[in-house]
Amino acid sequence: DNYIQDASYLSGIIAGAMTKSGSIGMVGGFPIPEVNRLMNAFMAGVRETRADAAFQISFIGSWFDPPKAKETAFAMIDAGADVMYAERFGVSDAAKERGVLAVGNVIDTQADYPDTVVASALWHFEPTFNAALA
Repeated sequence: DNYIQDASYLSGIIAGAMTKSGSIGMVGGFPIPEVNRLMNAFMAGVRETRADAAFQISFIGSWFDPPKAKETAFAMIDAGADVMYAERFGVSDAAKERGVLAVGNVIDTQADYPDTVVASALWHFEPTFNAALA
């Protein structure tokens, strides 16, 4: 196990501190155990700094459908989310267009969204891969 949830938990702490409305949107691909683990860890981190946070959660049924993720994020932002957890590509685009913040996942997209992405949950598989080969 790579403990992928650890980085999500830490980025959730940041998101909880950054939200003004207390409403956080989360767009995922599929509700599989790994994604659920990331999202639950993120929510636990948010609650460390914003105990009263509310979450809007949706799964788009695809690993790569940026337009669908973007539209889903727009709906969450329109419903009050001011921080988005970008588990899928397209979410940070919506956040940027609507002027809210986003937290990335797996890939550091802060350079692409310098005024939008405040943190990214990064994890590296290389140590596990190297151990498996040894």
